[in-house]
Parts: sequence; structure tokens; C-alpha cells
Amino acid sequence: MLIKVISLLFLVQCAFSEDSLIKPCPVEDIQCLSETTEKFLDRVASGIPDLDIKAIDPIIIDMVCSKGMADLMVHFKNANVTGLRKQKISDFKMDTAAKSVVLSVNVDVNIASNVELEFEKTKKIYSGTYSATGKAALTAVYNYEVKANDKGVEHFEVGPETITCDIKDLDAVASEEITNGIVNDRHAKKIYDENRADVENIKKRNACDILKTAFAVVIHNLRTIAKLYPKTAFFTNV
Repeated sequence: MLIKVISLLFLVQCAFSEDSLIKPCPVEDIQCLSETTEKFLDRVASGIPDLDIKAIDPIIIDMVCSKGMADLMVHFKNANVTGLRKQKISDFKMDTAAKSVVLSVNVDVNIASNVELEFEKTKKIYSGTYSATGKAALTAVYNYEVKANDKGVEHFEVGPETITCDIKDLDAVASEEITNGIVNDRHAKKIYDENRADVENIKKRNACDILKTAFAVVIHNLRTIAKLYPKTAFFTNV
């Protein structure tokens, strides 16, 4: 038990030492906040399991189910998402009266996943692979509380987040097993043809479903570090 405690203290010292990551900023100083947050995310991109800090690059998402066209469910399995360690904060707003935060980032992302297209009416499933690249704007909105521990030290407690996504310059491609299956399936082809005008929007929604799941891991890590350090480690005027 003693060895584990010493190991955890060593991890904290290495990962969050003052000269490497932690730098308190004025809440209105977006440049300072961006630099310190981006440095933190980059340094812990591989995760620190003993501190409940999860890997963010790559992020492996076991399964995401997304509604595609009518009668179609898209199942993403073992989705591999890369790029989040280099995300750039575009906006940070902290309302100390309402105790709310809006965090927006821009990121160049790559997604590679196994995928199944399931047509619910005919029960047919086409399996293959999926890859996508694009530029995404992700925004997380969450509330927080300031609570003191048993020693009177105040910490931030971050509440559940709501995430929105906007993706541009999306290049999404499915493997031949899927595209050939749709072409040769009368029912599937009919659905595709009827929704042809909305295909690009559907592709964006599917990619965003994956990215929102991935960005939730980033917020989880911020929530975790907020528990490990007093509020004065993050802000000079809150």
C-alpha cells in the first residue's frame, strides 16, 4: 500500500509540477488559459490510469450508434480518434455568478473505425471499415461548484457537460464491402437515393457523434484534475 501511495505522489509530481503544467491564470486571460490547458492535455494525452486520467490520443471508442437515414442505424465499433492532443482553445467563458463554463476548441481530427450498417426493416447488415478526416469545432457547457475539503481547501467540482459539434472539410469514406452492398441491395439503394441530398449532413452527424463521445473524455480529465488541486492552482481571481 505504501509503495502505491509513493508511486501516485511521484506521478502527481511529474505530471503536474509547476514548471510543466500548472499555471494559475486570471479568468479573463484567454491566452494564458489556452496555453496551460493545451499543455496539460498534450502532456497527459497517453493517460495516467492511477489518477483516473484517460488517454485522449488516441481515444478508442468501443461503440457509437448513430441514426443515419430512415430505417438505417450506423454502428461504429472500436473507433480510433486521433488529433485531440493538439486541440486549440478558441473560447473560454467562466461566469462566476452563475457558476457556469463554456469551453470551445478547434481540432483537426482523424477517425478510423469498424462499422456496420443495419437496415432495420430488412434486418440486413453490411460490415466494413470507415475513415474520416476533418476540422471540428467542439463546445462543452457545464456548471461547477466550489467546495472545501476536510482541511478547508477549496476545490472545483465540475458538473455534467453538454457537448455540441460542428465539423467542416469532412472527408468520410466507407470500404467497398459497404458501398458494394448498398449498390446491390434494392432496399438499401432506394433509401440512399431518397436521401441523397442529405448524405453530407448525415456523414457530418455521424462523425460528430464519435467526436462528442471523444471530447467527453477530455472534459472527464479536466474534471479529474479539478479534484486533485485547489482552485488557486487554476485561477488567480476566482
